[in-house]
Amino acid sequence: IGSKFVDGPFGGGNLFVKNLSKYLTKNGVNVVNNLSDGDIDIILIINPLKSSEMSTFNHLDAYYYKQFVNKEAIILQRINECDERKNTTGINNYYIEVNKIADYTIFVSDWLKEIYINSGFSSQNSTVIMSGSNNKIFNNTGRSVWNKDEPLKIVTHHWGDNPNKGFDIYSLLDANIKEKFKGL
Repeated sequence: IGSKFVDGPFGGGNLFVKNLSKYLTKNGVNVVNNLSDGDIDIILIINPLKSSEMSTFNHLDAYYYKQFVNKEAIILQRINECDERKNTTGINNYYIEVNKIADYTIFVSDWLKEIYINSGFSSQNSTVIMSGSNNKIFNNTGRSVWNKDEPLKIVTHHWGDNPNKGFDIYSLLDANIKEKFKGL
């Protein structure tokens, strides 16, 4: 897995790497975050931007490994980033270029996959695998039932100010809450 992880809150990609590593290890898979071993079966590119503080190798490193170390290795690329999410330019094209060395592509949402298809990505050899939540944290054990006489409490995991993180829904909720509980 081309990423190290940080203990504590550090974003969804960090949680993905941490949880995937834990799951694979628990199921007897040896997980490494570098390309030093000569017998790696699957190389998972999480973030091809080597400048990222989490990234441990990029697509060129993975390509070199497959060409000169283990021709049988399979290269997977997980795509969870796009220009539209952060109002940038160049990410989509860069990821499409990086993807040319991948044997298979995993997108984190249908929305993201459609953006890439519309940007010229060939959807052959790709799928969508959405992240799941940790049921030790997100469950209904010991939950209290809303009595409808008190304001509804809403908690979100979003910490950024990007409008694509549900701003339209939160705005609608805010407007409806203000209207419903006007005068309280």
